[in-house]
Amino acid sequence: MNRLRVSVMVVGLIAAGSVARGTPLSYEESVSGDLALPSPTFLLDIGANTISGTTEWKLSGEMDLDTFLFVVPSGTVLASINFAFGTTGTAIEAGLFYLLFDTTPVESAFGDPLLDVTGTGSVAFLPGIFPLPADTYKLSSGGASKNPALSAFSTDYTWTLNVASVPDSTSTLGLLGVAWAGLASIGRLLRRRAALSCSPRRTS
Repeated sequence: MNRLRVSVMVVGLIAAGSVARGTPLSYEESVSGDLALPSPTFLLDIGANTISGTTEWKLSGEMDLDTFLFVVPSGTVLASINFAFGTTGTAIEAGLFYLLFDTTPVESAFGDPLLDVTGTGSVAFLPGIFPLPADTYKLSSGGASKNPALSAFSTDYTWTLNVASVPDSTSTLGLLGVAWAGLASIGRLLRRRAALSCSPRRTS
């Protein structure tokens, strides 16, 4: 194997190694079990992590509200959260309160917005707070609202938790240095070959 092929392989391996290959979470309450207390904890990965379930407020007053914890791993950030929903029932208007907590060092809430879940749609959840660093968080239902009072509704939802990688500046610079060295080696080899091809050949 000549030096040109070796140099090309080195640069190619560096480029391939810099691409993250995450396995995002995909959880469905109807398949994997109810999001009941004690709250489950999910480990997220790079990409779009989805958690789907159903929450409802029955005519009897009984409520099924879901809460879960999730871990944003080291070397990544929580880039955004989206909430998609589809609501059925007798309520003309329906709303759900959700709180996002940072659980360390002490539990503190980022907000308690009322999400209008009437009909179907999708909203960005607390868009002004992102990105958030690697940590353990809790997404908790803080209640619901409906109109009229003597009505009921059921909401099928999907949370999409988007996680992005954070490149290590030290290792990135090191990889770039090796890549530039490989390209320089290729350039020197090509120039040497060009010079040899242009040199007059000695004949006997």
